[in-house]
Amino acid sequence: MPARTPVGRTRRRRGLLVGFAFAVATAIAPAAAMARPSVTWRDVEVRAGDDGPRVARLLRRELKRASKHEDWRKGSGKSAKRRPSSSSGFVLSAKVVALTWTPRGDDVVRVAVTVVARIEEGPRNVRRQVRSHIRLGGHPRHRNELERRALKIVAGGIVTRLAEVARR
Repeated sequence: MPARTPVGRTRRRRGLLVGFAFAVATAIAPAAAMARPSVTWRDVEVRAGDDGPRVARLLRRELKRASKHEDWRKGSGKSAKRRPSSSSGFVLSAKVVALTWTPRGDDVVRVAVTVVARIEEGPRNVRRQVRSHIRLGGHPRHRNELERRALKIVAGGIVTRLAEVARR
């Protein structure tokens, strides 16, 4: 049997350390997830003339995705995670106020999106409305990608502002 070298021991220790860190992280993750308040998007409205159902579906998906990455808890630090008010949920709604397309010559099209959102129900009776607007341009062939990117940016802005209002 070959003699064990210090390099082999180092690798084994490193492997044990990584395994231990993974076990601790997976044990802590469910506890941290329970402290997060639930966020529900009740209504996402779009006018019928703006290809409503498709745009509403895209916006709802981006709003949900952005909501998962935002901190909705009041305050900061360990004590905020244990407060009873931090575990209740928020009910939100959004409305696309404007979605306009403007051609600029033969090779550029501009999309302007304005979305208004508000907190319908929340733990601290916060009811505040926020607005986000963006204007992007691109080639007319990439119209769907341009629209999706504009909705993603607007959704991120809306969710960030709503979470800031909720934390106050």
